[in-house]
Amino acid sequence: MKFIGLSFRFILALFLLWGFNIIGFSQAIPLLTLDNVQANPGEPFQVSLTLASAPEGLQQYLFTLSLTDPSIATFASIESVTIASDLFQLVSLSDSLIEFRALDLNNDIRPGSENIVLALVQINGVAEGQTEIILEANAFVDDRGVKIDPQIQNAQINIGGSNQPSPDSGGIQPISNAPKPLPGRSNLPQDLDGDGLFEDVNGDGVFNEDDATLLFNHLNEDSVQADVVFFDFDQDGQLTFEDVNAMIRLIVDTNPVVELPVDQDVPQIRVQSIRANVEGIALVDVILTSAPQGLERYDVRVSLTGPGVAQIIGVRSVALGVDFFEVIEQRDTDIRFRGADLENRIGVGGQDIVLAQLQLQGSMPGLVQVELNFELFSNDDSQAVAPVVTPGEVDFFQGPTTLEGGFGAPNDLDGDGLFEDVNGDGELTEADALLLSFNIDAANVLNNVEFFDFNDDGQITFADAMRLNDLII
Repeated sequence: MKFIGLSFRFILALFLLWGFNIIGFSQAIPLLTLDNVQANPGEPFQVSLTLASAPEGLQQYLFTLSLTDPSIATFASIESVTIASDLFQLVSLSDSLIEFRALDLNNDIRPGSENIVLALVQINGVAEGQTEIILEANAFVDDRGVKIDPQIQNAQINIGGSNQPSPDSGGIQPISNAPKPLPGRSNLPQDLDGDGLFEDVNGDGVFNEDDATLLFNHLNEDSVQADVVFFDFDQDGQLTFEDVNAMIRLIVDTNPVVELPVDQDVPQIRVQSIRANVEGIALVDVILTSAPQGLERYDVRVSLTGPGVAQIIGVRSVALGVDFFEVIEQRDTDIRFRGADLENRIGVGGQDIVLAQLQLQGSMPGLVQVELNFELFSNDDSQAVAPVVTPGEVDFFQGPTTLEGGFGAPNDLDGDGLFEDVNGDGELTEADALLLSFNIDAANVLNNVEFFDFNDDGQITFADAMRLNDLII
């Protein structure tokens, strides 16, 4: 395949970014319904929002309710029913509009659930007449982590009149049509993962470079531009070459990474390289990549280069028991410790074993190198060997400070530039997704978009908290 003289593989190399997982295909669509209501002027009443069917369960949602005529009725309040109140958030409320969201972290709504009341909406009747209550599903994510466009049955509110919904108000709203076949093709494009984007552009049932090539070749044609909503992969509301770029990034993630073999005779040890928030504590792993003949004992000194950037505040044993681990000496920029594998936890052929974890406190933004110097490394045959050592780097940068309700400064746990540990407790849990959702409008978050933009759309919204929740194992 060619892109104006450039091979597709070359373009793939240019855009080797981000990730995408094709999730199992399913045609089952959830259904949301609202009650038709008859009430009197001046009378308060309730409308139930019901999840009539949830074929794949519910993980999280972001909904908007609106009244078409607030002179007839007005919103008063809303309360969550099935999902716990502490996992539910009212985003905004006015006479004619409610925006709200929730996370089903307790797994109350499972695959196959039916007739689940999600929320009760309190409404006040104002004057005689009719108004529609309209539900918009800004986000509906099922238990597989797939974003779905649910079917919606809106409702009619009649104040002081007969309870007959207008012909246009009731029933299931039609699902958006699929895009037309691209010029020269007979197959309809397909949405393979149910996210509303039709990545299988040529309709052959497979997502690969042929789809990106086809979209690129017909990008500026009117018939394709008319279907922008189905091919807007960068979510900017228009169809441009950036959408082709976004497709390429998705395709690249399906290519496996080929790892080079390590030396089979010599132990390999490396220091993890990470980026870290200077406001928090950097946790750096010392990793035994390979131990061809196991490990009996070791004695190592760790030193930092980059004066003034950081200091060592501690180390803990990971692979070996604390009873067989000792810190011999410690200063700001170096530490010496040793361990003995008396319980034979690291046997012959051991790989990717975290021996110890260093704790570094940043003093200012900058780069610090972490080096290892082994005084002793002996294998299970009690033979001293010289391991191959790869130093690591910690890039300290100015990141966000502690969020309201957090324990400490947020942390990037995996070095990808995103701060999964929002509450600063050193791990990724449901509490991090909740804390982010409750601090979306905080200055400390809005001024640090790049650290919390988990859905990669350039802004911080509830969708980022939902995406963070998806990452919890």
